[in-house]
Amino acid sequence: MGAGRPFRHTLINVLHLLLPEGERHFIKAVLEASSLVDDPELEAAIKPFIQHESWHARAHQVVLDRLAEQGIDTDQYTSRLGRTL
Repeated sequence: MGAGRPFRHTLINVLHLLLPEGERHFIKAVLEASSLVDDPELEAAIKPFIQHESWHARAHQVVLDRLAEQGIDTDQYTSRLGRTL
């Protein structure tokens, strides 16, 4: 994907930095609010939503792990991002 397209390549890598923590934040917010839900249809949608976001966060983490294997340390940034949300 990156060959000859450095901007696109960098943009996608940045999204991998941002999205996992955001998805974990969404999961936490939905779990915290789930006790307030009294609509059965909405309540039924909570578990699949959490599973979906968990899968996304894991997929992004796989990419971050691959970046680390290539010598690109993202931990300093991602750990700081996690503290701000």
